[in-house]
Amino acid sequence: MVQLRGQLDQRFSKLEPSSTNDTVEAYKAWIDGPASSECLLFIAPGEAGEFAPAMDASKIMEAAAASGFSLIRSWQLPGPRSLQAWARSSCDVG
Repeated sequence: MVQLRGQLDQRFSKLEPSSTNDTVEAYKAWIDGPASSECLLFIAPGEAGEFAPAMDASKIMEAAAASGFSLIRSWQLPGPRSLQAWARSSCDVG
């Protein structure tokens, strides 16, 4: 269970690498289709610790921007990676 802004039990969608091709168009179709109700997108660019098949974070970020998402915050993770939070422009995420 995750708590955001005092609301409990938030639902999250997870992009499965095997469910889409590794293209900007395929990632955008997922963002605008099955994940169209999502307001936040979390991305950790880089390949360290990824399971195969790894997704291309740069393509996901390009697709997110094309779908109305923008980067709102970034946190440094241990090691060389960061965690990025992207918000959909049509959502009020504070």
